[in-house]
Amino acid sequence: MTDVPADLSLAAAYGVGFLTDTHLPLVELADGVSEQTVTLSIGRMGLHPSSHRVGYRVEDPVTGEIWFLEYRAATFGGATPFWMNEGSGIVFDDGRVLEVGPGIRAVRAGDGRSTVALARQTEPGVWSAAWDVGETLVSPTESLEWAFVSGSPGSGAVVELTLRRDANAASATPVYRFWSSTKRAHFFTADLAERDFVIAAYDDDEWLYEGEAYRAFPSAVGGAQPLYRFWSARYQGHFYTADLAERDFVIAAYPDDEWLYEGVAYYVYPSGVDVPGAIGVARFWSAEFRHHFYTADAAEREAVIELYPDNVWRYEGFAFEVPGG
Repeated sequence: MTDVPADLSLAAAYGVGFLTDTHLPLVELADGVSEQTVTLSIGRMGLHPSSHRVGYRVEDPVTGEIWFLEYRAATFGGATPFWMNEGSGIVFDDGRVLEVGPGIRAVRAGDGRSTVALARQTEPGVWSAAWDVGETLVSPTESLEWAFVSGSPGSGAVVELTLRRDANAASATPVYRFWSSTKRAHFFTADLAERDFVIAAYDDDEWLYEGEAYRAFPSAVGGAQPLYRFWSARYQGHFYTADLAERDFVIAAYPDDEWLYEGVAYYVYPSGVDVPGAIGVARFWSAEFRHHFYTADAAEREAVIELYPDNVWRYEGFAFEVPGG
């Protein structure tokens, strides 16, 4: 047996100490740089680690997560210690199939002893965690992109890795969230003085401070646009929109006691923007409470969709995006 059990992923082998920083050099985006491309040469999994670099640790510039880049290569003549035969697969309880074959993989440590691998859907119900020569895999934040340039079981693989970060992210500041059980509404502010005033002036049942909701820009930056804020004395809540046409419609259609325009709250990205790590902010409407609700938390978004009927909280899609990290 070699020093490294080859059926373990690099994330698992590194986690238990079979592999060290020498075998898995760290690749990270340099300070002050928003995009960088490097060429990496990777040895085949199963080669003796004392004489071969078997992969790389790659830091996501947005989240700080570490992804392990590895090359799994099958050999002729049946199952190998390197990887399972191409065409074999794993069938899950829900019927999904994970095909297992040679190629580049990006994995990271999951909960406990589990490993998470990037996968792509190749056909309905069938997924693959390996990328072949000429294919490109992208991290969930879109801040890492691996292009499999060339490779063979005997020579290893050549990969071009591009790392990206949002050049504006450093200027983003927190947006704070409050909840009112009496008004059945949330309130968002990026103004620290306003946050502290609300905390000091109101009881928790009127405005309960919930902490940071997401991050946004206090002033205009490249690619961002204003988020406009309204206050309703009638409905006792705020309304936010990044849509200029919607802002103008509300100003024209409603009197000030129903929706009073308060100006720009802060700056955000438009929905669908191509910015690494940008997070969509979901919008809900409640016909019962006469308020909108906004969240950048995917788990909270899915929970609201699942738990509440449309008359309580109806999902309207992503209203805008905010910088990640």
